[in-house]
Amino acid sequence: THASAEAVERFKAVLPLVLTELSQVDNQTLALERSLSVLASVMNRSVYLVLLKENLQAIKHLLQLCALSAWMAEVLVKYPALLDQLLDESILYEPLDLIGLKQEASAILAETFDDDEAFMNQIRQWKHAQVFRVAAADITGHLPIMKVS
Repeated sequence: THASAEAVERFKAVLPLVLTELSQVDNQTLALERSLSVLASVMNRSVYLVLLKENLQAIKHLLQLCALSAWMAEVLVKYPALLDQLLDESILYEPLDLIGLKQEASAILAETFDDDEAFMNQIRQWKHAQVFRVAAADITGHLPIMKVS
């Protein structure tokens, strides 16, 4: 797809931040290639480029996860809403325990009890976020393998 002039300007605003933070990660070539594929996938979705521009921590997490895992980059390309997960390190690397999972799932059910389609959409997005968080905690070493399992 072709990017609008506005999208290109937003990309140009994010790129220097990405390049500056790149020096802080290992596997810089892979991190850059993968993170650029994520950025390219959201070029025409201004909210995500603005999110990254305004949140240096999100860029740091994006580069770190892309450096460590092609799968994480592919998931972000496929489900760009997961970029929201990069905003808060305490959430990103701390997957919910069973009680927390049940509470959040119940809250989604309560919110959407009369709308099956809304429930399915929200529960699907929620599931992707939970898997993403477990994977992020796993590959960065924030969670021991027994907890990941």
